[in-house]
Amino acid sequence: MKRTSFWTKAREAFFGSLCTCRLEPPHCTSQQKQYHLTHPFLGCFSWLPWCWTLLTARWLSPIIPTVICIPWTLSPFPRAGWHWTGWTCRWWGVVDMEKGFGYALIVETPDDGVLECRHHRVGERELAAPQIGWWAQKGRFAYPRRIVYHFIAQGGYVSIAKTYRVYARGKGLLVTLREKAKRNPDLRKLFGAADVWGVWGVNYEQFVQEAKLLGVDKLILHGTARREAMQRAVEVGYLTSEYDNYTDILPVDSEQKIDSNHDLLPDSAGTES
Repeated sequence: MKRTSFWTKAREAFFGSLCTCRLEPPHCTSQQKQYHLTHPFLGCFSWLPWCWTLLTARWLSPIIPTVICIPWTLSPFPRAGWHWTGWTCRWWGVVDMEKGFGYALIVETPDDGVLECRHHRVGERELAAPQIGWWAQKGRFAYPRRIVYHFIAQGGYVSIAKTYRVYARGKGLLVTLREKAKRNPDLRKLFGAADVWGVWGVNYEQFVQEAKLLGVDKLILHGTARREAMQRAVEVGYLTSEYDNYTDILPVDSEQKIDSNHDLLPDSAGTES
């Protein structure tokens, strides 16, 4: 594309001001717009960030399984960037930890997206501000890209989190624990439960019996055991779970090269139903 255009819409909103930005082909007929969407587009388009000079600003990063808070004055910055896969939510935030103002950056079109931690010079300071970018999709621009900036005047990271909650509810994305518990009452057994990993290689049934005798009423046990032992855990009110990963097997030409990711194919490959 030789040029790009975007439109913005700003309004007052709950917790602050809302600014929506939409990147799409220039104003033109529907036929011309379709041409721009399908015209060859290579590389990555990046949206320059909002910056200010206060040193007390922090990144809010919703990376699994929690939100991390990183000073944006760190140099070098811990990461060069993130892809959107593996995020708990599709937003980032920047907040001033002393004064409480900041903004949430919500990406409405996360596909093909990347967040870069680029250093930007603001006055005499260098800051690593969040910069959103999108890669081409199969060599084409393909579809409009859209982000939302939600600015807050106070409240810090709590208000930033609440802005996304309000946004998610409006989009039909929010499902509360109360609503989930109506579908599956066993969810309530998670509230206050001890999360136990590593019950492999121990006497599962004895562990369950002793835990119950010691007054532990809520547990989620990760690991497998005999069917009867796991059923006993369910009967006393505990939850059972199993965690596993399935990875690709790469081919090798001899048994000496077999390891956790390599094996003789196709003889060693199998499927589960």
